[in-house]
Amino acid sequence: GAWSYPHLGGCMIHVARRLADLADAEDLPAALFEVDEISPDAPPELPPAPDLSGIGAWRPPAELLDPTNPLAESCAALRWDPAHTPRVVTSYSRLKSALAHRPDPRAPEEQAAEDPPREDSPEAPALEPPPDDGLPGGANMGSFVHEVYEHLDFAFLAGVPPQALGEWSARPEIAAIFARAARHYGVSPTHIPAAAALVYDSLLVPLELPTGAVPGGLRSVRDPLCEPEFVYPLPDPGAKPLWLPEADERLIVSRGYVRGFIDFLFRHPTCGRAYFLDWKTDRLPGFAPGPTGPLATHVKLHYQIQLQLYSLALARFLRIESEAAYEERFGGAVYAFVRGMRPGHAPGSGLYAVRPSWDDLKRWEAEL
Repeated sequence: GAWSYPHLGGCMIHVARRLADLADAEDLPAALFEVDEISPDAPPELPPAPDLSGIGAWRPPAELLDPTNPLAESCAALRWDPAHTPRVVTSYSRLKSALAHRPDPRAPEEQAAEDPPREDSPEAPALEPPPDDGLPGGANMGSFVHEVYEHLDFAFLAGVPPQALGEWSARPEIAAIFARAARHYGVSPTHIPAAAALVYDSLLVPLELPTGAVPGGLRSVRDPLCEPEFVYPLPDPGAKPLWLPEADERLIVSRGYVRGFIDFLFRHPTCGRAYFLDWKTDRLPGFAPGPTGPLATHVKLHYQIQLQLYSLALARFLRIESEAAYEERFGGAVYAFVRGMRPGHAPGSGLYAVRPSWDDLKRWEAEL
């Protein structure tokens, strides 16, 4: 039957859907599966409460508390055995937080030479206040715009000619996306016209990507995919870079996983190489592109960890295990600072696009 579990998601949804299909077809092997049909109207049958009366009186054996006892030493060694350590599931947010609190091993003069000055540092150049685009800042505004992009039908946009802003934003399906996202994040409807202009412009401005220009902008890219989830294993020390098991090989994960969601995946409309894109609504004093411009500095200061993790996720999406496969299929990373992607701005404004090298990918995985 039709899938009827809209609130079940995550990386296990594919397994759940397959099991549901097998159950509907009565094709689940009885020796491996047992199916219980549960009525939503029936009260749940709770198991009897366990008897915990003896826990308060329990004490560990005395030999385990004696640090000189060989048994205690063996138990302590097991705590550090990789086979007995728990697996972790980490993400960009967790790694960014952990690294932010880790002391920098470099000498102060090395840090000053290698790192650009932070925007609030006395050494940072004086910058003009950000231009007023009609939208306030804040987390809710960023989430509102992200949700709009998540629900846009990019395949439809690629199949119709560009429309005037008013005509596009008045389409019932487009207006519904903005209205729903505004309700979700408590954004005033008075901000919707400015948000619609922001999104509209970001889809039309020409792009300069490492593998070639895209004159038609994001609306013309190939194979668009919004919000794909990724999960990949943390590599063991000494493992082959970006190794993937064959169909008959077993993948043994001893350290844990990196998990997350990518805003947008697409292929270059000409060469076919794949990119990941992250929407950014940061309010910046300038949006000039280039390796030494304010966007490059901003990404290095705030999003470098994300760039590395998502680049590795893209390589695994594409099943890249060799430099030849990298050259054929890997496009790069795109950070779309949409407040700067406006027709009146300089070409390339608001777009930070980079193509990490094959050696970069291998090094970044080894550093996980």
